[in-house]
Amino acid sequence: MKDWKVIRIIVVSIAAIIVAFGAVALQVAPADEKLLREFLGPYWGYWLWGGVVVSTGIGAFFIIVAYLDARRQQSQSGGGLSVAEKAHLMEIIKSYRREGDTLDEVQFKRQIQKYLEWVIEHYGKIVLRGVAYRGRNVINLDLDQVYVPLQAQALGDQQPVDIRLDELLSLAPRLIITGGPGSGKTTVLQHIAWSLAMGLTQDPAIAKQKLGLDELAGSNLPLPLYLPLYRYYAYRRDLRWQGKVDVSRQETLLDYLSHYLSVRHATFHLPQDFFARLHEKEQSLILLLDGLDEVPTDAERNQIRAEVEALVAGKDRLRAIVTCRTAAYQGQTLLDESFRRVQVKALKEEHVEQLVAQAFACIEPVDVAMRGQKVQELNDGIRAFEAELKTRMEAGHDRLIDSPLMVRIFLLVFLTGRGFPEQRADLYERATRALLQPDHTLDDEVAQDLGRLVGDDPAMHRKLVEHLAFHMHHNYSRELSREQLKRVIRQDATLEALTEPFVKLTGVRGGLVEDQGGNYRFFHLAFQEYLTASYLAKTRGGEGGVNAIAAFLEEGPLLESWWREPALLVTGYFASTGDRINDRHFVRRLAGITRSPEQQAQLSADMQLAAVEIALISCLEWLGGDAALHKELAQWAADRLNDRALMTQSKPRVRVAAGNALSRLGDPRPGVGVGTDGLPDILWLPVEVGEFPMGSNQSRSEGPIHPVYLNAFEIAKYPITNSQYACFVAATHRKPPSHWGGKTPPDELRTHPVFNVSWKDAAAFCVWLGDRCGATIRLPTEAEWEKAARGTDGRMYPWGNEPDETKCNVRDTEIDSTTPMGMFPAGDSPYGAADMAGNVWEWVNDWYDRSYYSVSPHQNPQGPETGTRRVLRGGSWRSNDDDVRSANRYFNVPDYWYVSHGGFRCVRSQ
Repeated sequence: MKDWKVIRIIVVSIAAIIVAFGAVALQVAPADEKLLREFLGPYWGYWLWGGVVVSTGIGAFFIIVAYLDARRQQSQSGGGLSVAEKAHLMEIIKSYRREGDTLDEVQFKRQIQKYLEWVIEHYGKIVLRGVAYRGRNVINLDLDQVYVPLQAQALGDQQPVDIRLDELLSLAPRLIITGGPGSGKTTVLQHIAWSLAMGLTQDPAIAKQKLGLDELAGSNLPLPLYLPLYRYYAYRRDLRWQGKVDVSRQETLLDYLSHYLSVRHATFHLPQDFFARLHEKEQSLILLLDGLDEVPTDAERNQIRAEVEALVAGKDRLRAIVTCRTAAYQGQTLLDESFRRVQVKALKEEHVEQLVAQAFACIEPVDVAMRGQKVQELNDGIRAFEAELKTRMEAGHDRLIDSPLMVRIFLLVFLTGRGFPEQRADLYERATRALLQPDHTLDDEVAQDLGRLVGDDPAMHRKLVEHLAFHMHHNYSRELSREQLKRVIRQDATLEALTEPFVKLTGVRGGLVEDQGGNYRFFHLAFQEYLTASYLAKTRGGEGGVNAIAAFLEEGPLLESWWREPALLVTGYFASTGDRINDRHFVRRLAGITRSPEQQAQLSADMQLAAVEIALISCLEWLGGDAALHKELAQWAADRLNDRALMTQSKPRVRVAAGNALSRLGDPRPGVGVGTDGLPDILWLPVEVGEFPMGSNQSRSEGPIHPVYLNAFEIAKYPITNSQYACFVAATHRKPPSHWGGKTPPDELRTHPVFNVSWKDAAAFCVWLGDRCGATIRLPTEAEWEKAARGTDGRMYPWGNEPDETKCNVRDTEIDSTTPMGMFPAGDSPYGAADMAGNVWEWVNDWYDRSYYSVSPHQNPQGPETGTRRVLRGGSWRSNDDDVRSANRYFNVPDYWYVSHGGFRCVRSQ
């Protein structure tokens, strides 16, 4: 009936329009006036025009009625959605519904659609501001058009596998995505939200195609909920300030999910318990929790990590993806084992070129010739920039333009004609100038007045944003309300008059600082960090030189991941502005070379090593061409790592970070690298002739305890490192370990123990090295390894009889990877051998036989003559306390490797 009603209305409307057009035709076409007068009288012309007006009005009225009726029917039937789309939304509604609910499904469906339309609008584009390009002040890039699925490496119990980030949802239901600043983690989450919203409102095939869900074609699409975790942190902080700490229900992440959308986006009118109910049903919701690292303090990050775990606990079908910067994802921040880790990899050159091409497809959608010219020009510039940078830096230097943020900033600098930068800090500096002083003039007269007050004084505008960035960072803030923003600016009397103009200008123009519905933030955390560094270099440095900057950082910030980038970027700021004196002075002072004895005495071991690590990384990143400075810093750092008191008094993760930095710079410590002859530099330790008690009563394979007499021998202080094994790979063309990702190890792993090698590889290495050195070098026997590990007094561990995760790299140490050599000197064996507990399992020469100890000879046992499996000793970074006991035995087939297995050290016979 409704359809016939619409048809009748349309027919009447069309008839009315025909009448109107006929009347008009009679007015303008030649006609017999006498005939018209006979039918219509002397006022025939007025009658015709009246007919035109009335007929047109009737036609328009019925068309509007038909349109509104059709829209009403369309909304009642699901808003024009396909059967598949309606099915997905109905599943969401079904998940929400409870027995006894009186639910207006039509209205509820409309509310969900409004939310999804907002997701599409809000997350479907990337905005470039501060660009004067062909008459446009703001450029919107279509997210789906410029999105390049990033390459990543999925980490887990098995061998890491490479994946594309558009395949995430098929990888595991719970993921933690880690990566460097600007690596695209947030964009990944927003693209997932956009794709699912498109799938739920337009075509499910969109989501399945964009997110690699083809194999899950029969499953229902989940509703995406994107939440920056910083907002939850700020919410909890505000509750504490209001004295509501004990109101625990108001602080749970689950409650905040509903609060976040209901308060910020009231137009949705979704029920307050909407997300809580979907959470109960699990499969209808996917949580996209962004920026765990933007929760600034370790303690608060640990609490929010626990909230995330509590939110998904017992919800096996609930999907959740969390993002975090790599540097912040350690220790108490690590999520539980239900979350599989995905590490975003750097963009390759072809990915950068693809991203540039896609960006210009949005910028120049019509002029294909101009588009091709700009793409070629920018890509040529990036290649030339990277090639020139490589010639100035040491071998193995990473590319600079290797992340979506770097491409975006490089594009911004290119479009504003600022020229190509020299390094990362220079890129930030040029982008900052472009955003502070856009080359265009706004049409709005008010904006021009504001620009004269703020933007036309570059020094004052720059001072304002630096002041704002530093105080936000110092107060661990990522976002401020309008009133908070004003209060921060007014703390500096010289900036107070600019407060209102800056707020108004930000609302009109945006740029470095963006107004997001009354909340203000730097458009990317990287710029807050860079301007904080700029503030330190100019304001603190202007007051007391580089010593004042270092002293501020040593008051606490150097130990916090929140301050890592600003600390690194201080040197970058000096380098980018051509200050070739202060950049070197600051690095040497931060390392401690020029620190005063009084300042030295006040610093903890953790702070000293953290300062060394930042100094080394700063030198590598900004001062790559200064070989003399590199050598001085490397030796200084090596001396710190050889300081037993300093190392034992510091936390493992702090000393490991310093060791990794030294590995990248070039570690001069004996025994961990390669000698001047190009051969592995082995530091040999003597083990005297004599007897020791071997075995234990812990398990049948370790007993019985029995005396063993061994001839004297020498054992390597450290397991063979990656850089040492690389010599063997290069000389013999043997297959490199898979975790290297190539024929040589990454710089930061050069002094880590090699693993992922078979017993046959390890034995071949010993033969190769012995031939080159003219000595008998081999794998140790079980007896030799155990004596070198525990000495002659029968102790359980190299250091004594009690387990201690501060003395070795095991699971409870929470490092979750191998570590450089010598990071646990308190765990050295009685003979000085390092890392004999934890780090990596080590191959020894013997075949494995569980009952061998009952028949083994007293002197120099060599193990069974035959077997199928070889023995491994010592445990790994994944082991528990029992695994790393010196008497513990493990085994594997000799031509097999496994993650955390396959390390080894050598012995030299006397």
